[in-house]
Amino acid sequence: MMARMFVSVPVADTSWSTPVSTALRSCRGVRPSPPEQLHITLRFIGDIDEARIPALISAVKAACEGFGSFEVSIRGMGCFPNERRPSVVWVGAEPHDRLTALSNGISKELKRARFRFDEKPFKSHITVGRCNGPTDVSGVLAQFRDAELHTFECDHVAVVRSFLGPSGARHKTVERVRL
Repeated sequence: MMARMFVSVPVADTSWSTPVSTALRSCRGVRPSPPEQLHITLRFIGDIDEARIPALISAVKAACEGFGSFEVSIRGMGCFPNERRPSVVWVGAEPHDRLTALSNGISKELKRARFRFDEKPFKSHITVGRCNGPTDVSGVLAQFRDAELHTFECDHVAVVRSFLGPSGARHKTVERVRL
């Protein structure tokens, strides 16, 4: 059986997302992300054989060993691919250098363990909304572009299994790996 997997920095306190979600709901065609799914994706792996999940966890543990905890700030807002044709609305996550180093370390260990994964360059962000077709989110962007939303201590990463369904994805943490 196959398992759809990714590695992320979970965001436990999502109270900051309420005003963001409320503002996004005012935009036609934008579906806010459920608070329980807010996270920083470090690496999306995709479908793997369930039997390889222990090897995936070992690779992530190797990447995280000795990395150390650090503070993450959630601030600012933008869109992918761009503001004129948004498909995803995101808030930023800093420090970019530490998050990128963590993502790169995980990528290195995944390659070493012979996992295929999405090798797109890492962008430290949290998806807060998805757009269905052309929409105008400029008002929400103006409201949150420079906002400092939340700060938290990142002391672990999560190996997560994603289940796709008609009402969207459901996430289940398979393993928490300490930094």
